[in-house]
Amino acid sequence: MEYWTDDVNGIVIGEQAHPYHFYTLPNQDPNGVVSFITKRWFEYDSEAIEWFKENYPKEYKLGAEMRVYD
Repeated sequence: MEYWTDDVNGIVIGEQAHPYHFYTLPNQDPNGVVSFITKRWFEYDSEAIEWFKENYPKEYKLGAEMRVYD
């Protein structure tokens, strides 16, 4: 099976959002297990943090890991 990739030169016009994933911290589980909480697309870290704080206040207070992917 062949896989093709396209090399494109250009610029992004308008918004460019990235997928953000939120996870629990290892110290929140006796076995150190990290659990997935939620995911959503955002443009900026500050926007993602504010959304998480408003929609997951309990998890925000306990602490969470935020990962962003390109």
